Amino acid sequence: SQSFVVTVGSRGGSVVAAVAEWGELLQTYHDAANLDDVTLTKVGYQTDNGAMYCFCDDANCSDTLIRKGAEARTQGAPMGYLSFQGAGASDGRGQAAPWCVSTWGVDGGLGPEYPLPISELADAFGAPVQLYAPYFCPNSSYFANGTYAKVSSNVSREGCGDYAFDDVAPSQSRDFYDAFFDRGVAQGMVSFEPDFMNQNYNCVDDFVETVDAATTWQRGMADAAAARNVTIQWCYATPTDALAALRMPAVTNFRVSFDFCYGNSWDVGASSLLIWALGKQPSKDTLWTTPNNRTAIPGCDWTPDHE
Repeated sequence: SQSFVVTVGSRGGSVVAAVAEWGELLQTYHDAANLDDVTLTKVGYQTDNGAMYCFCDDANCSDTLIRKGAEARTQGAPMGYLSFQGAGASDGRGQAAPWCVSTWGVDGGLGPEYPLPISELADAFGAPVQLYAPYFCPNSSYFANGTYAKVSSNVSREGCGDYAFDDVAPSQSRDFYDAFFDRGVAQGMVSFEPDFMNQNYNCVDDFVETVDAATTWQRGMADAAAARNVTIQWCYATPTDALAALRMPAVTNFRVSFDFCYGNSWDVGASSLLIWALGKQPSKDTLWTTPNNRTAIPGCDWTPDHE
């Protein structure tokens, strides 16, 4: 059976007030709660697409990030966490789907520009890490030996032609992420970001064509995270993802902007409304804190809003 909630705003005539009232009803119905999350209470150092060192080409990028963390401390801005997700943080990028993971950095997939293991990088940087894995490249080692079953994207679905990837099968999601997060936590992970949640849902036949497969997959991830006090940011998510997260305390925030690389990442008003109403936090991607003097960032054309 299905239940429906219909509400007519009673706090004035604004859309914002009506959506807020509807969201409060859903939060109460689902007994929604969130874990404490350092990424929502502390300033962090970002390496996502558009950040200066997303595509770090220094000889020793581990040392580069450590020095940047030290510089921030000397300027009175200690970093609460390091979001470690750029090129070299895992291998597989460019194989089949944007930023797909063949071998996670925790499992030995760091590029040669990052000579330090993630645990040593986190210790030297002086803060825990947020780690990133949107989905897995086809034929990655994670599903090669039969320990875990997988579901694969269907590149013939609309909008999925560039997204060939694998996810763990829903029935084994909790077991997979229990082990996956154990290895991450051992390296200093306190937050996890899966990206392209839109494609994770809309490009997988099982998720689109069955009632509960996607939620089962999501819940396995979220419950494994909650058991370790690890929080999750879902990036490029769908409204159904936001609704599902009402019962997932580990999913504390959603990326509501484009990558800083592409410009207009400040335009988050409308996209934040649903997330905020449902008791989660909207997150904007990357912010430069100094004028970049039209500095060229690999892969990102300069635009006025990069200043």
